[in-house]
Amino acid sequence: MNSKRKSASQKENWQAIRRRFTWHLRGPFKREFDCSHWWKGKENSVEPRAALYELARRHPLVREMWLRNFAAETHGRRGIATWIPSIRKEWKEKIVRPPPNNSACPPSLYWTCLIGLRSWALLDYGERRNWESSAGKLKGLDFRGKDEQGRSIRFFAHGKLFDQRREKFSDKAESYDTQTKLVQKDLAKNPPTAGEWEAAIAEAAIEAHRRGYVLLGVVPDLTDNQAEFVMLNKYQESRRLFPSAKPMQRARWQDWLPLISEFEDAELLRGGAKAQIFVRYRRALEQIRFT
Repeated sequence: MNSKRKSASQKENWQAIRRRFTWHLRGPFKREFDCSHWWKGKENSVEPRAALYELARRHPLVREMWLRNFAAETHGRRGIATWIPSIRKEWKEKIVRPPPNNSACPPSLYWTCLIGLRSWALLDYGERRNWESSAGKLKGLDFRGKDEQGRSIRFFAHGKLFDQRREKFSDKAESYDTQTKLVQKDLAKNPPTAGEWEAAIAEAAIEAHRRGYVLLGVVPDLTDNQAEFVMLNKYQESRRLFPSAKPMQRARWQDWLPLISEFEDAELLRGGAKAQIFVRYRRALEQIRFT
């Protein structure tokens, strides 16, 4: 390969990378994606979760998940310009329907896709809480509650069985509370079979495995002290045999929003951000791990 061809190839690769990280600033997405820099002048009052949300919703995986699920399942091969305006209305019903164990769309990515066209300033209280509770541990910020730090596989399997039974009564009762009472009576009258339990447990365990949990089995007749010793011992043993990813460096979340502003202002107002700015912006997004 001569030098000219090599140079052209490198330029094409660089442009392709830039397009992947500037998707929200181009084409039909630009019309729907709220790029307002609402945080300017409010930097001292911005919360870490808001900074992380604004960074995460610009991630290339958000665009890829939209294209993969919406274009393929809803509009076939038609151009995105024909369907992007309807994302706001149809996303919840038609785009984001991943089964619980779908590793292709983990909860943090699910919720980012669901509301990510809008800036943090436009989200209501419930949307903010739902996104935060799904965020887990992204880019050094840890939003995991106690229920997310540890889970009982059997408990989650029971929840899956409960939801399966609830579908039987979805047409018989509109009220959630009424459905719950009907399911409870049905489970008492017709307990889950061994096969149903095993299928639900397998599904819950696979989901936990895909989300990086350590899976432990403990006999049920130990004292609290014995159980604490056994679980700690087996947890440490599992960490030694199957080490997880190295802990991320402490999040410098105060830098994220100014970086977004600097990059997008240069990209939109000055005809393109310099390479140094783009590299810093790209690096910030690449360190996000949706789980």
